Amino acid sequence: MDAFCHTDGFPHPFEAHMIRMVADYELVTPAFIGGADNQTGFPELRVPSIKGALRFWWRALRWRQGISVAQLREQEARLFGSADSTIGRSRVSLALTGMTPSSGAKVSKRGAKVSELFDAAGARTTQQRRQPAPGLTYLGYGLVTAKDGKLERGCLRPPLAFQLSLMFDPRERQDAKALTEQLAQAMQALGLLGGLGARSRRGFGSVALRALRIDGENAWEAPKTPGELVKRIRALHGNDTRSSDSGPTPLPEWTALSARTRHLVLVGRPDAQDGTPTHLLEQLGQELVRFRSYGRNNKILGNETPERRFADDHHLFKDVLKGKRPQTHPRRAVFGLPHNYYSSSDRKGMQVQPRAHKLDRRGSPLLVHGHRCDQTPVLVLSFLPARFLPERRNKISVARHAVPLRPDEELWRPISEFLDRVRAPSRRDHLSITDAYEVPAP
Repeated sequence: MDAFCHTDGFPHPFEAHMIRMVADYELVTPAFIGGADNQTGFPELRVPSIKGALRFWWRALRWRQGISVAQLREQEARLFGSADSTIGRSRVSLALTGMTPSSGAKVSKRGAKVSELFDAAGARTTQQRRQPAPGLTYLGYGLVTAKDGKLERGCLRPPLAFQLSLMFDPRERQDAKALTEQLAQAMQALGLLGGLGARSRRGFGSVALRALRIDGENAWEAPKTPGELVKRIRALHGNDTRSSDSGPTPLPEWTALSARTRHLVLVGRPDAQDGTPTHLLEQLGQELVRFRSYGRNNKILGNETPERRFADDHHLFKDVLKGKRPQTHPRRAVFGLPHNYYSSSDRKGMQVQPRAHKLDRRGSPLLVHGHRCDQTPVLVLSFLPARFLPERRNKISVARHAVPLRPDEELWRPISEFLDRVRAPSRRDHLSITDAYEVPAP
């Protein structure tokens, strides 16, 4: 079934003083993107989803410029628009172009087996496609049923090539260079580190940037090797005005690239039968299960024995079921909130979430991005530590009891340990990779 791609036109005509940027992107992992009619569950590639992702990466690149939260909000509103009548509409206009039914994307409908997601480019044999995909099921929690591995929502399957045209009004000539650089870097960050749709932080909906043109001139070309990819990611950091040799680098107030950021580039096998970013994502998901899961009946992933690195989290849950008041939160909460527990034997659960009013989520600071360098499949893991919860609202609710957030060094340790683990040569066969590069610190 061919994918439906929603193409939006520019809201106002092109004018001579406006700057036009055209980015060539490719969808490289399955994308769960809601369509204009959420009732149908039919996925679409839509401008609002892309604009939201660009805004996220624009914000992520602004911390290093030394601005405050208030300055960030003001600059974002003036560039991307605001409901405030004194600011008005967005200066940035987007349109999707260059898509045809032959562009290759297919749709997997709700109820399809998750293993169908491997069948994008003949990546799996028929027998293999009948087998479960526990890694994708784990990473796609909420999108894939754990019991039978079926999709809860329809998704777009790669590959899908598309063009994103962006026009913006610099208003003042002196703004043109700075704004062009900011928007170009946001488009690059989306295509090197990010994705679109639900569970994009877990590697779904990854889009790879292939080329970028500004006013008709080539401004950027895709890295052909993993080594070139490492350099492009490093270049995104630029000069961090907050870095200092005299003391610790401050933690960002919002999710952002900083001197504390870590990036890992995991290099797959291009000649393997399953040599796709989606296959690497499956292997990474299984590795995350090994790292995080306590297991059931002393088993994980079928017949593997669990490592039980977070047995203390399990014991905390069991103590809560016995009526004990929690004094701390599970260490795995750092991977994102809410974080739910359930005991099938007791038929009881425990929810871990932010304590603050009207704040029920905290996205994972570990972002996964699928990519291809020529024919080599790659995963990029980005750890972006930032203030975990807002100041004065930094309590976590564990079974409705408020507990303090762990200190930063202790809080972030599980993610650092996971990155160290997947970087180790001893894990390469488990991950189906040939190498792992750490992007040099900015």
